[in-house]
Amino acid sequence: MKGVDYSWSRPDPKALKKAGVKFVCRYLSYRTDGKNLTLDEARKLNAAGISIVSNWENSAGDLLGGYSAGVKHATEANKQHRKAGGPDTAPIYFSVDFDATSAQLRTCYEYLRGAASVLGWDRVGVYGGYAAIKYMQSKGVKYLWQTYAWSGGKWVSGVHIQQYKNNVNFAGGYVDHNRGMQSNIGQWKVGDNVGLLSKIKLSAWAQRHWKIGPTQDTNATFAEMYVYARNASDQTTEIVDRLEALQKQVDALAKKIK
Repeated sequence: MKGVDYSWSRPDPKALKKAGVKFVCRYLSYRTDGKNLTLDEARKLNAAGISIVSNWENSAGDLLGGYSAGVKHATEANKQHRKAGGPDTAPIYFSVDFDATSAQLRTCYEYLRGAASVLGWDRVGVYGGYAAIKYMQSKGVKYLWQTYAWSGGKWVSGVHIQQYKNNVNFAGGYVDHNRGMQSNIGQWKVGDNVGLLSKIKLSAWAQRHWKIGPTQDTNATFAEMYVYARNASDQTTEIVDRLEALQKQVDALAKKIK
């Protein structure tokens, strides 16, 4: 499965799709200079048929902050991930973006333990070179993204993503090339949280009545309204509850039909 990752660059989603790209790995961080994934970007990628993988990296040495940094960063990463439309079930990768020593890897694992205290281990992934990935794999970290850097030409068996080339002018931007090694690498699309209702339309009347999102002549999907309501002010809490209750009813009915 062909993929790319990029930070400030913005390759054209349609050109990526034409080139056979199935997923992009995109960043979450404290930065405000255009590095981070946005909901608008996620929608454009999804519209081109491209899934997204979330990765937190504020700086290369984030994981050297240990357990407390893991808690802090995972909390912020999950907030940004959700704001960009990411589902509550998708993992977030955290980057060991340097050639870590054995002692440093122990600290990095403590960071991931902190992240797992926020997200749960099923939603924690790690990016790094051969030694980092091998070590985290031995510790039971579920999602693994290995870079060729600091790997000496060796690949760890069982990883989810391999990054094999950096800084390539591709599809109108500069990207790193990756390949998905498993069918589930933690990729997601906006609206994955809303299951069977993802394509159901909410009328302009419903938008006005529930006060969620701008009214428009063309209907918005349930997924779009759900993401909007979830990330808006506290006044929309009741609306999110209604939408989630509706989803549960539809899911329950679907089970009976099966």
